[in-house]
Amino acid sequence: MRSAIAGFPPTQEEGDILVRLRDELTHLGLNAELRDNNTALMVHKRKPGIPVWVFVGYGGAYYSWQSAGAAAPDLRSGGCGEAPG
Repeated sequence: MRSAIAGFPPTQEEGDILVRLRDELTHLGLNAELRDNNTALMVHKRKPGIPVWVFVGYGGAYYSWQSAGAAAPDLRSGGCGEAPG
């Protein structure tokens, strides 16, 4: 997560963190779309299937995906692109 929030003040809205994550994933060649007023990020997998929904949770400390079924405290852009699911 640190790479996604680098340069953002602690009070920065979680939606802005998702904007940065979307930009990082897009740079890696993944199709990622902001949804619901930037409160969720829909990421299409490289393989056919249902997209993964990503949220910022726990006060901005974690990304969670697939309804908080998994969470990671330190997602670097490469790790995000290889997240399970």
